[in-house]
Amino acid sequence: DRDVTGVQTCALPISITSSVGVTMNAGGASVTENTDDSGAFTLHGAPKGKVSLHAAIYQGSRLNGPPKEITAPATNVVLTIPRGGHISGRVIDSSSSAPIADFDVSVARTAGFPIANTNTPVHADDGSFTLSEVTPGRVEVIASADGYVRGSANVDVAEGQSVENLEVRLDRGARVKGKVTSSDGQPLAGAMVSVMDQGMRRPGMGGDRATTDGEGLYELTSVPPGDRNINFTKEGFVTTTKTVATGAGKESQLDATLDHGRQRSEERRVGKECRSR
Repeated sequence: DRDVTGVQTCALPISITSSVGVTMNAGGASVTENTDDSGAFTLHGAPKGKVSLHAAIYQGSRLNGPPKEITAPATNVVLTIPRGGHISGRVIDSSSSAPIADFDVSVARTAGFPIANTNTPVHADDGSFTLSEVTPGRVEVIASADGYVRGSANVDVAEGQSVENLEVRLDRGARVKGKVTSSDGQPLAGAMVSVMDQGMRRPGMGGDRATTDGEGLYELTSVPPGDRNINFTKEGFVTTTKTVATGAGKESQLDATLDHGRQRSEERRVGKECRSR
């Protein structure tokens, strides 16, 4: 077998441990091994020729080192992980500038790809948050809260530096609730209900998605105001899409009936039956 050996170095103020993973990519396949306590690693069975290596560590968020192309077999390969940055700021109501005390916050690349699968819940009376060890570069800080439309702010994070006083403003959202039943009138538990993003035809996230309970009831708490397409899906049933008119701070009723059998698309206009919550 052809091996690749080396050491991973880390700019973080922590000891290098086996929580650091080194991944080798070659020919569309990948393999990951953890470093030992000294940061040393060995990857067995590397194909002869060029392969790409990178190191990553999870410390509350995932920090990735830059890829390094080497020719296997190889020894004494040095991989690096940059020091992460820090972001602090507040989540506020866009109309009143009042702080939002309970919210979720996460970080993504500005291209829309998550840096890590972390969505941090925060409770702070002043709406404040701090994100630590954020991978350097241009990132998007995303916040969501009950009753609000998901919002974000873009920021540049330098290695080892802090970004302070970032404001993420959230607009008031609408609520949509209703009941999902089968064509024979039985309530459907476990049906997925989600808002379809305009132009992208993909489910929303956070408050834009819900699952029906045992009585077939659901509630969406953070729907963007306006005419919205709501998608209803359940395994073994035909997916249905219905349109509802929503308003900021208002609540709309939207029921759906799912048929057994083959897939078809059903779109219906629901009257503007909103009422103040």
